[in-house]
Amino acid sequence: MQYKLLEENHEIDRLQTCIKELSEHHNKLNPHFKRIYPIDPISETLSKFKNEVRDKYRLIYALVKNEDIEGFCSISFKDNQGSIDYLYVKESMRNSGYGSIFMNWALDEFSSRNIELIDVQVVTGNPAESLYKKFGFETRIHLMTRPITK
Repeated sequence: MQYKLLEENHEIDRLQTCIKELSEHHNKLNPHFKRIYPIDPISETLSKFKNEVRDKYRLIYALVKNEDIEGFCSISFKDNQGSIDYLYVKESMRNSGYGSIFMNWALDEFSSRNIELIDVQVVTGNPAESLYKKFGFETRIHLMTRPITK
């Protein structure tokens, strides 16, 4: 098992399965998320990741086992604000401390960039909320959404 910073386009493309699994996880957790998540097609998310990594606005740290990505954390930053945009660990690897390793990495990266405020959005019902609280995150707002049906 090793951790790797993903910097090349072909490495970032390997996140497709994880993002798909994360989407399915969110849709199972919250019935209101069905048909909403992912908001953008996965291909567009990966393209955005590549551009932002290239432009130095995003870092992606991955847990790799036998060339397979078992989890990843994607953070972004601008000026003095940061965001934990994705933190995913495959179901079989959860509750083994990997989420905390990703969180410590993210917080260290934010600190080294003098980030003053970090946001993370958590799907209602996601047990990972307790991980974020353990690291000092507090609920600041509740975001409500409604899909437009045609």
